[in-house]
Amino acid sequence: MNIISLLGPAPLRLLYKTSSQSSVEGILQIYYNGVWGTICHEGWSLASATIACKQLGYQFAVMSKRLGQGPDPIWLDYVKCNGDEPSLDQCHHRGWGTHDCNHWDDVVIVCNTKTAPLRLLNKTKPASSLVQGILQIYYNDTWGTICDGGWSWTATNIACKQLGYHSAATFKYLGKGPDPIWLDGLKCNGNESLLDQCQHRGWGIHNCTHRQDVGIMCNTLTSKELLILILDVEYFNATSNRKGHSESTKVHFKGLVFFSGESETLII
Repeated sequence: MNIISLLGPAPLRLLYKTSSQSSVEGILQIYYNGVWGTICHEGWSLASATIACKQLGYQFAVMSKRLGQGPDPIWLDYVKCNGDEPSLDQCHHRGWGTHDCNHWDDVVIVCNTKTAPLRLLNKTKPASSLVQGILQIYYNDTWGTICDGGWSWTATNIACKQLGYHSAATFKYLGKGPDPIWLDGLKCNGNESLLDQCQHRGWGIHNCTHRQDVGIMCNTLTSKELLILILDVEYFNATSNRKGHSESTKVHFKGLVFFSGESETLII
């Protein structure tokens, strides 16, 4: 027999839970007065879903939606979280058992379980400090593309950093990728460290074609490294006729090698 302590936060669980490679979803239930009950969708937000996912032991929430009907009772309605609460029952709500909804409005959450890798398809280097390609994300053992609905420079910057580059340069259409289309409607606020932490419609849910596949361009150098590269090239051009190719190349090489991290001092 399972015994649930009445001390501390009200426990949560996922009813009719299903899992995929990087996420888990189900009807959210909360334990109160000795009974598991559901939560209505009115007032629900991604902030509330994230608190629930973290309380369940997952990394963060991908989305919330309506999946189906859970059993009685309905315990909570109009749950409003600001994102700082340590548990879901500390968020504002109408009161236990007080609601004006039915089980068609039961909250369903999708929680992320691990990071979805990224890669650039048809990767090219249009310049020595730039790299670009069609952005793909790995889910359910398959690489897929991302539609540009809702896409932003913020999302590009997150993707570039996740790929190991310094920052975003721009985003643009770079051609069609192969099926499937995994994501659409991404909304990133800039606090995410990984692209799959951004809000989206759900894996495989989209209303676009590969004509809207996201392409990104990333900076491989910091702004200071890029400035040094430009200055060295200019110095090379200015001195090549006067001092010869060999000496100018040496200065260019030393300028890049002796630049250290984010230091503002360049040692030649």
